Amino acid sequence: MQKKIELIEQFKTAIGSTVRSLSNTENIEVSFGNQNVKSEKPTVKLPEIEQVKDIMNYNQIRATADSESLKI
Repeated sequence: MQKKIELIEQFKTAIGSTVRSLSNTENIEVSFGNQNVKSEKPTVKLPEIEQVKDIMNYNQIRATADSESLKI
């Protein structure tokens, strides 16, 4: 169970880094699931990763993150 949690956190970190890189700004907030973001920074909201059941859903999260960051 701990290994799964670590992998999910690593994935979230990687997604956040990718969003910052593609949006060409460090001043961006990445949230997952229903996290409340009380920041004035631009925000990319993504689905909660703990609910992902297969590789296709991971790919969809990644595609959404890429798309939203390019819009910014």
